[in-house]
Amino acid sequence: MGQRTVPAGGSPRRRRSPSLGAAILAGIGVGLYPDEEEALQRVYRPGRTFEPNDELARQYAEGFEVYRELYPALKTVHYRLK
Repeated sequence: MGQRTVPAGGSPRRRRSPSLGAAILAGIGVGLYPDEEEALQRVYRPGRTFEPNDELARQYAEGFEVYRELYPALKTVHYRLK
């Protein structure tokens, strides 16, 4: 299962799957595939590309600035929110 990414600003991102890499290496180790190239050709399927969303990035940045202003005033009572 891939990692979730937030479509904020920046470069396009793809989901990553460390478990797929581990499975490929295991397949090579037990002789299912002769090498990395063959394993990748047989196993890898390109996934979705998540394009940046500059408007969401701007909204997140504004919200984070509000958080940074509020945090010093609320840090002494924050523990009560649990």
